[in-house]
This record gives sequence, structure tokens and C-alpha cells, in this order.
Amino acid sequence: MVEKAKKVCKNCGYLTNSKECESCNSKEFLPKYKGRAIIVNLKESEVAKKIDAKKQGNYALKYG
Repeated sequence: MVEKAKKVCKNCGYLTNSKECESCNSKEFLPKYKGRAIIVNLKESEVAKKIDAKKQGNYALKYG
């Protein structure tokens, strides 16, 4: 079973449980978010382009 990410990066929206964002190396997080997108293919994903995803993984769709 996959553990739900507890926080979202304030800068890029990446979902994580780490102390540092794996996508942008930020240490600023927010506890609440709505919606989730799982980016698998950065080059072909329209969602990845829209949210400006830099890395494959889980992203929050609404936060802040």
C-alpha cells in the first residue's frame, strides 16, 4: 500500500513526505492540497506541461 504524501512543495507542487523537495530542492511546504496528478511521461503529458512539472511523480493540482 502506498503512503499518502503529507505535504506539498510550496514552489512546484510536488507531493512528498521528505524534508526537502525531490523536484526543486525547496524546504518550504504546505500541509493542504486538492487533487493529484501522477506524471509518468514528461514529454508527452499535457498536464505536466500545464503544471510545469520538472520530474516524474505525484503533483498537487491545487495548493497555496
